[in-house]
Amino acid sequence: MAPPDLRSLTGTDVPEDPWRRGVRLLAGAVYAGAGTPKFFAHGWEAGHFRTYGLPFPDAFVYLIGAIEIVGGLALIADIAVRPFALLLGAVMVGAIVTSGIGQGEWIPSLTLAPALLVASVYLLAAPRETPSSDPRPSA
Repeated sequence: MAPPDLRSLTGTDVPEDPWRRGVRLLAGAVYAGAGTPKFFAHGWEAGHFRTYGLPFPDAFVYLIGAIEIVGGLALIADIAVRPFALLLGAVMVGAIVTSGIGQGEWIPSLTLAPALLVASVYLLAAPRETPSSDPRPSA
């Protein structure tokens, strides 16, 4: 007996709605790109995180950077999109509250972060398949 096809187990064998694909790829690229400075410019990022009043700001920078990079790459690869969209959305809520509202940082916390939050909510709610790809007969 052959093992199950991974694509059918993950649902990636179902045609993806073009809007969902575009949002998934764009958001994934932005998230992955936003996470990289947290490693390459760690001191600068940690300095910002210290002003937010978070405990262990150095560790938070690495944690958030890892979530953004791994989550962004997972969105691009179409792996566990909904769980990563939920996690990344929570990170954006934190960014909006701590640096956007708390510190008044308009860019990126009150511009890009809300847009990424909307993208994450969309990816949580949007069905993978296009309406025309539904094999069930309409009633």
